[in-house]
Amino acid sequence: MARYLRLLTTEREVVTSTVQRAAGVLLIDERGWILLQLRDAHGAYPHHWGTVGGKVESGETVEEAARRELAEETGYVAGPLLFGAEVTVALPDGTPRVATLLYARYDGVQPLACLEGTRIEFVDPDTLDDLLIYPGQEALIRATLARITVLPPRPRHRPQGR
Repeated sequence: MARYLRLLTTEREVVTSTVQRAAGVLLIDERGWILLQLRDAHGAYPHHWGTVGGKVESGETVEEAARRELAEETGYVAGPLLFGAEVTVALPDGTPRVATLLYARYDGVQPLACLEGTRIEFVDPDTLDDLLIYPGQEALIRATLARITVLPPRPRHRPQGR
């Protein structure tokens, strides 16, 4: 088992450890509802809800991975991303993975497409108990929501690079 270079990293540090890391984005709309993805039959935890995200590739920062995954899975390009929470989860084979969740305000302008999974939708966070969420994700989502005292302002224009 590889050792961590640092127990906790920031979203800006480049990942160079062999410990598996994942990054995701909790996109929040004007109602305070959160974007979740229903996973398809492929991969770990099929037919479970979770945030948009995935594996951090070697040489990539957590923020870069989160932005890439968000664009790959929804076509959305986020404005500023803020640190939400970080937990260690176990994959179905028992491998530990450090998962970092960043959050952003949905601009209400760019369309969202379901490019991976079965569907994506904004859900009321009060309904999390009613959803089948894959292990570790609910704790990560709740920790992120608990950290948010004020939502960042809604982006007024499309982010650079779009």
